[in-house]
Amino acid sequence: MRNIPNILTFLRLLLVPLFACSFFLISPTVALVLFLLAGTTDILDGYLARRFHWGSTLGKVLDPVADKSMQCTVLVVLTVAGYIPLLLMIPFVLKEAIQLFCGLLFFRFRHDVTVSCWYGKLAICIFYATVSMTILCPSAWQSKAILLPAAWIVTLLLMLGALLGYVVRYTKIANRMKNNI
Repeated sequence: MRNIPNILTFLRLLLVPLFACSFFLISPTVALVLFLLAGTTDILDGYLARRFHWGSTLGKVLDPVADKSMQCTVLVVLTVAGYIPLLLMIPFVLKEAIQLFCGLLFFRFRHDVTVSCWYGKLAICIFYATVSMTILCPSAWQSKAILLPAAWIVTLLLMLGALLGYVVRYTKIANRMKNNI
């Protein structure tokens, strides 16, 4: 039972290429279902790991890798498919790469990870909603409707705000570690 969170994380990693393949080879709607399934496994593995103390070092490392892999893959797929402009994808992918790098660096030196905060959870929920809207209404970018572009701008601002919050958090922890040495 203790391995259920890790199994869910591995499943989420497997869903990354399945999302991309299904988007182009089957249908964007099937890919959306896989994307939402990945989000569900993320919620469930985190809940189980915390609720029953089933967390592991492997899970602490793989969970953010699975999350960032899915998010970046979704952004690249949506850009390649013409659902979102390239200029929108770039800051998102850079943000995810920076956050993953900081998290892995933190883990390497502290052998721990910081738990997610409310602002990170809010940003990812809005990201999932915006991606879902984009896949369900791909022509919204070409129309005069402002809802989808506005949703992406809000999502980007929330995710950049979350990144800033995590960087501040990592910096405070690093300073405390330096002062304790």
